[in-house]
Amino acid sequence: MRLFSGRTAELKTMNRILTESARQRAERVEELERALEEHDRIKKQLYERIQVLDRTLLASRARVTELEGHNRQLTDAATARAARIQDLDRELQDVRTECAGRVQDVERELLELRTQFAVKDFPRLEAERAFYCKRMQELEEHNQQLTEAATKYARRAQELEKELSIFRPELVTKD
Repeated sequence: MRLFSGRTAELKTMNRILTESARQRAERVEELERALEEHDRIKKQLYERIQVLDRTLLASRARVTELEGHNRQLTDAATARAARIQDLDRELQDVRTECAGRVQDVERELLELRTQFAVKDFPRLEAERAFYCKRMQELEEHNQQLTEAATKYARRAQELEKELSIFRPELVTKD
């Protein structure tokens, strides 16, 4: 019987070791499952944040496109007025005005801003969103400046047309 009792003790010891090992593995599995659940929760939060950022980015891009279109219209209007002023200035043999130089400066500045915008490659969503928000604000300010310049050109053209009508009434055109 001693032969079996030694083997029984050995099997009990092995059983205890295996039971302890199984318990530790079960604890590790539970720990890993909790970590996986936490990872999934964080992943879901990040996905939701990306969705919000994507929507904001799309809205910002649309606004930038709208503002750039408006800028083009204002630039075209300012250019047309500048050309009219130059024609009136030649008729009066007057010097070119500072407004024409300002139009060129504004066009160069706008071209530089468009070039910078086209060249930029933003690696992360947050940086791109910040850029579009800032760009949108700059363009709104620039719109205001262009609107003021266009108004100034219109006033100057009216003044020159009025002055021209005094000297050469037959050249006066009506817009």
